[in-house]
Amino acid sequence: MIGMIKQQIGSRFKSGEIAFHIAKQGFISRKDNTVDTVLQTKKIVARRGRASPFVKLNELWYLGVDFSQKYTAFQQNRNSLQAFAKPWLTGYMITHMSEKRQQEVTNPLAIAKLLGPSNPKLDHLIRFLNSVRGTDKVLMFIQYWSKIVIWFLQRRSPTLKTASTAISLIQRVQNFSGPVSDFRILLRYYGLLPMVQYMNYLEYNQPASKLSLTIERLQNWANIIYYPLEHIYWLGAHQVIPISEEKTNKIGMWSCRFWAAYVILEYGRLAEQYRNLRKKETGLLKRIKAGDVETHEDPEAEMASIKAERTSMIVNTCINTG
Repeated sequence: MIGMIKQQIGSRFKSGEIAFHIAKQGFISRKDNTVDTVLQTKKIVARRGRASPFVKLNELWYLGVDFSQKYTAFQQNRNSLQAFAKPWLTGYMITHMSEKRQQEVTNPLAIAKLLGPSNPKLDHLIRFLNSVRGTDKVLMFIQYWSKIVIWFLQRRSPTLKTASTAISLIQRVQNFSGPVSDFRILLRYYGLLPMVQYMNYLEYNQPASKLSLTIERLQNWANIIYYPLEHIYWLGAHQVIPISEEKTNKIGMWSCRFWAAYVILEYGRLAEQYRNLRKKETGLLKRIKAGDVETHEDPEAEMASIKAERTSMIVNTCINTG
């Protein structure tokens, strides 16, 4: 600002240079000297006239001082206003947004917003049900619990008011369980294809234990025989293919035997898996206590993997028992 004033006044007038230096000293002086400077300036204006460069320079300086004082006061008021209004504005925005969200939720057409922008549990459930294996597990749960409900109703039927009520309820549960069982069999109609794929995978990715490898090979061959027998039995039972009832029941019996063989072998595989898991966990704990852990190893991650494998083994045992 001082450089601009100096350019406007120019340096060819001696009085202009003197005025410039005086104004510069007044500009950088303290605010307390303002009154003395005003009185001195009034005397100079009366003696030299308003057209003097000194007078013009002082007028510019007073304008700058006045602007600086007003701007400082404005900034102070602005900061005070922000400090006062910020909590109020924040609270208002939060309240307004919560009221708006509540209005949207109370709208029956927008009730899906209650699930939130993302729902990992729902996504996992949908992925589970979209798979054939997941659908089969849900239907298996319904089918087996239907048998338990029927058994419970048969035991409780004498205590009911009328026997016809118990028979009617049992019949309804059986009518529901039958189609569920048929649907599970239909889901397994192309089960041979993934079974052949897994047999190929097993030969190129063999487990560490030879016993586990032998058990899984036997399981695969049991399923290879079980699937066609089950399909033939279902087609014969529904009179899709011309097979006598006696032969249909015989085929169904043999399919159940091969399935029972698979279940028994699965218990053996789980026992071998548990033995190998315990051996792996014991070895890891010994290495941790001895301090014999490599720099690239992560003991915590290995222990977490062992726990996850143990949980999976327990779940498979429960499913196999069902």
